[in-house]
Amino acid sequence: MQIITVLILFFALAVSVFAVQNSAPVDIQLLVWSFADISLVVIILGTFISGVVLTILLNVVKNFKQMMQVNDLKNKNRQLAEENKRQLEEINKLKAGQHPPENQTGK
Repeated sequence: MQIITVLILFFALAVSVFAVQNSAPVDIQLLVWSFADISLVVIILGTFISGVVLTILLNVVKNFKQMMQVNDLKNKNRQLAEENKRQLEEINKLKAGQHPPENQTGK
């Protein structure tokens, strides 16, 4: 985990150095919008930060879905364990010579 953090910090530092070294004003056109004399630093850092925020949001959604799936599987596991316990009790009763209740045998 620490290696990933170091790599992320190194990448952020590299982006920052690149942005500072390329600080000339540029004209930007995006579809119908036009922006004149915007510093390239703002464009580079804005794009980088937007990518980071989007990645974080996508990971939050993914983690939430996984958490919901884990909770569903835990509930299903609990239900199956309870059903298994009931069936084992019924098997033990049959082995002991007792008859199962009428509503569970389908008679």
